[in-house]
Amino acid sequence: TAGLSGGEGWQKLTCIGYAPSDGNVAYFVTDTNQVWKSSNAGNVADTTWQRKAIGFSTTGGISLVVDPTNANIVYVAGSVMGDWADLPGAVEGIFRPANGGDTWTLVKAAHFHPSAGGGVHFAFGAGTTNIYAAPSTGGLLKSTNGGTIWNLVSKAGGGYVLNTVNFYDLKAHPTDSTILYASAGDSKLYKIIDSGGSATVTQIGTGLPRSYQVQIAPNTPSIIYAAAGGSGIYRSTDGGL
Repeated sequence: TAGLSGGEGWQKLTCIGYAPSDGNVAYFVTDTNQVWKSSNAGNVADTTWQRKAIGFSTTGGISLVVDPTNANIVYVAGSVMGDWADLPGAVEGIFRPANGGDTWTLVKAAHFHPSAGGGVHFAFGAGTTNIYAAPSTGGLLKSTNGGTIWNLVSKAGGGYVLNTVNFYDLKAHPTDSTILYASAGDSKLYKIIDSGGSATVTQIGTGLPRSYQVQIAPNTPSIIYAAAGGSGIYRSTDGGL
């Protein structure tokens, strides 16, 4: 009806997100047709979506998140989409524009597997400039300079945080900038405390069969909800313990 093309380019929308600083701006990423943007997303009859693919040098992505204070900056977990194993030499990783998506830069090469549980793989530390990213292999990544340089987060006792799991979802505590929650492909939920040095990791979620995605109540952070696939929705009132 809107006169837009269909076909393979619209096979699957994998993630959509509004800009917290401007409710008219939204982005979505697909499996085969890169990233799209609307600047009129507050309109229920919106037909202003435009494809934003210059410099986005992979087929699609598994998740995205818009910077909390700048609607022109969005982080996308770019992936070679499909249920296949890692492809040698494939272009994958964190893509970031500085101009509303008109052109993209691969700021960190990383593997994001397409069957990654459908969660969001980025989180912003409350009240800080810290940005975290959870690729499918290698461990938790962190940027302290606006998402242009990324480094692995070290774990207390040596090694890197959760470098042997496939992340499904990553959430930051809404008021405590040191706390993150990560659900992973080993059917476990983890609490990560990153106090600036080496991070500590604790498995939590007694009674939780598995966790694909979690949501934290913003005004009552002790309440956490978990989507457990076919097992239903679970609720914790003690911070996920």
